[in-house]
Amino acid sequence: MKRKPYLVVDLLDCVLTFSSGKFNWTADIFFSMRKLCSEGLYALALYIPGDLDPQDLEYIERTLNNERIYIDKIISKGCELNDEFIDLSLSYLIAKERRTDISGIEPVLFTDWKSIVSRFSHTKKKGRSAKIERITRETKISVSLDLDGTGISSVSTKIPFFDHMLDQIAKHGHIDLSVDCDGDIEVDEHHSVEDVAITIGQALMEALGDKRGISRYGSATIPMDDVCSTVAVDFSNRPYFVWDVTFSREMVGTFPTEMVYHFFKSLCDESRCNLHMSVTQGNTHHQVESLFKGYARAVREAVFIYPGNTQLPSTKGVL
Repeated sequence: MKRKPYLVVDLLDCVLTFSSGKFNWTADIFFSMRKLCSEGLYALALYIPGDLDPQDLEYIERTLNNERIYIDKIISKGCELNDEFIDLSLSYLIAKERRTDISGIEPVLFTDWKSIVSRFSHTKKKGRSAKIERITRETKISVSLDLDGTGISSVSTKIPFFDHMLDQIAKHGHIDLSVDCDGDIEVDEHHSVEDVAITIGQALMEALGDKRGISRYGSATIPMDDVCSTVAVDFSNRPYFVWDVTFSREMVGTFPTEMVYHFFKSLCDESRCNLHMSVTQGNTHHQVESLFKGYARAVREAVFIYPGNTQLPSTKGVL
């Protein structure tokens, strides 16, 4: 099970305010907490720093549930979070004062709900895109990609099965990808496939920038009918490629299966990642497609940025 981080919200600072002798809901709370809850990136928790009547707490929870805001945990003062299913490294305590009441999670000052949503909602990032052109005597290639896209692809390499596989990277990686390749396919597919991989790898490297906030590591296990692939990636800036694949036949349509290795090896080298790939025996079309889908899913996990996170995922201070 993939671990989620907590957003721990101080009940008496962020949810309720006390004025005129009674409690009132804070401005914009229902819309804001519902948005964060519906995205499902964080597990929401309520922090109660003092005593609260159980009936009042029951009323608060019931009201939030009616607004489609689901609280995962109620936390009291002195509580320690040590849930094995929670990622504490990306968890936050939101309150009006910079509290450290709960050990192990970062405090965030609360001013208003709009600023909290702006920080922690998964909105489209800017600047995680790139466009690369590569021109040689053998190929003329233009690649553009957006790591925070929706999976839209426009691919033309004049190699139909290869186009289909690049579409898988876009769709399952949530990457907007445009590839236009004019290559010497009258010679063979080698130059086009390898040079497209080089160009996509360079675009990935540029789009990742300084890599702050990314998960860095990603993995996926993809079943496809009779076969199952496993792909793991680490954008470590240290290229290393491990290939544990034996294809059942040499061609899928007009596409040589030996080019799958060359594609991912070149992609690995140019994006400077550590890439491990394997697939079980079975239908060759399924083997190749499962590997491409697995790569896409692993990359999606590795490049994903949790809202609010600006940490560099390395003890070296640079990637």
